[in-house]
Amino acid sequence: MKPGGSLTLTSGTAALRPGKGASIGGALNGGVLTLTKGLAGELSDKRIRVNTVVPGLVKTELWDKLGQSKEQQDALFERGKQLPVGFTATPEDIAEAYLYTAKADYATGTLIVIGKWSGHVSTVHSYILMIL
Repeated sequence: MKPGGSLTLTSGTAALRPGKGASIGGALNGGVLTLTKGLAGELSDKRIRVNTVVPGLVKTELWDKLGQSKEQQDALFERGKQLPVGFTATPEDIAEAYLYTAKADYATGTLIVIGKWSGHVSTVHSYILMIL
């Protein structure tokens, strides 16, 4: 990666508050948060920024792959009404966070938490998005 580049990782709010049965997923997501802080320091001499977006509940096709039935997904997404914003996010709703990390030359080691509520948080597997 070139100096001045940006690496944006994705974690999940299970790292911050794993729900029942989500201990392993929470630990994996928590590892991504620690990796963000560590890599930000390690890559700073190369002027490579490392940040992580930590979305809460997001309505994506991922839920189909996790074996959630349509009814289970609808019930889960209905809980989005309890969030301060009053709805479950879509990828378009969280895209701005990724754009911010790619453009913000002064941001490194930053965790952008989106859509967290104080109740149960479902586990979402971590994915990595590299922005050059």
